[in-house]
Amino acid sequence: MTSSVPMPMRVPVPVIRPRRRWWLPSAIAGAVFILAALGVPYYAWLADQQAWGEAEAEADRLDPRWRLLQLEADRQAVPDAENSAFVLTAIAATYPSFRSRPLVQNEKNYKKIFENVPPTAQLNHQQFQLMRGFLAKHAEPLAKLQKLKDMPRGRFPITYRDAFNVFNDSGAKGIALYDWLEHDAYCLAHDGQYDAAVESCQAIVNIGRSFGDEPSNNAIGHRYEMQGRAAVALERVLAQGEACDDVLQAIQALIALELKEDQWLRNLRVDRAGNHYFHDNVRAGKVKTEVLQGRCFYLNDGTWRGWVSGNFPSTLMAAYPESLRYMNRAVEIAKLPVHEQRAKYTALDVAAKNSGNYLMIFWLRLYDFKCWSEGFLRSTLVALACERYRLQHERWPASLDVLVQAKLL
Repeated sequence: MTSSVPMPMRVPVPVIRPRRRWWLPSAIAGAVFILAALGVPYYAWLADQQAWGEAEAEADRLDPRWRLLQLEADRQAVPDAENSAFVLTAIAATYPSFRSRPLVQNEKNYKKIFENVPPTAQLNHQQFQLMRGFLAKHAEPLAKLQKLKDMPRGRFPITYRDAFNVFNDSGAKGIALYDWLEHDAYCLAHDGQYDAAVESCQAIVNIGRSFGDEPSNNAIGHRYEMQGRAAVALERVLAQGEACDDVLQAIQALIALELKEDQWLRNLRVDRAGNHYFHDNVRAGKVKTEVLQGRCFYLNDGTWRGWVSGNFPSTLMAAYPESLRYMNRAVEIAKLPVHEQRAKYTALDVAAKNSGNYLMIFWLRLYDFKCWSEGFLRSTLVALACERYRLQHERWPASLDVLVQAKLL
């Protein structure tokens, strides 16, 4: 007989399911977003630093001691007794009324009175009396200004600021003094004092040279202007009469010295150094990024680049290494023979524009000014050699080779 054992009752076991962590996907997405927000700018910063370093290394390799303060340290020292900049500063400070251009600014009918007066034509009574009247009122400062003919060296003191360098304000005011010398040369030639008239032209050249090797685009632009004004005045003097050979030789040697000193190469090195000095100070936090807006003429020009740069000036810093590389190439082109430069600058301008860099626009305009000035000086140099040959042989030279053989050119 079998007994039946009751089976144990099965108790249902509850299934424990893991909770869904609904916040985990959100946390992962947030972390990815934060890492991207931090990582992308950091990667861009690293890329900018690498590009910046490579551009600087390129400049170091191609042109050692190219930075602004290095250029300043390498500038020539000029003894005070020989410094024409001090003479200009003293005249501008002592004679405030002598700073302005005498006839051009004070005679409203100047252009009408002096238009169509070729170098070979003598001044009429009205023109001569008008010039002489202005000059006679300032005989004392004019006599001091004429002494610049024997002072071909100069150097203004410079105060460097974080945003860039500025040259001495007295130097800027002194530049206008060339106008007095130009009219003085006209009057002296009218009076038959041709040697003194040529020396006034020589003093005009030295006003431009008073800036020496100053690291400033403005200074070099003024120097180009002084070269042109001296050549115009000298053309009139030589058309009116004869100066002695010693005087002509002196100004010819001065013009030859101007041609020998490569101002264009210095100008490009200065501009590159100044831009780097400024951007380096922005990177170091010494200059606010917003100041970039005042230095970039293409901002808000209707293009997307202009809009971004105008509203987010910090983006301009990322474009600087590329600009530095273009400046490095421009400096290297300036080291080539002059007849090889134009085509290469034009090609560089096209490449810069295609990459959205508008740097070369201003430089090509200044390059045209440089070519004009150099051509003017070369023509003046040849004209002086021809005149000296004529005085010595009583006939004009048959060719430039004759001038070279006579050691006049």
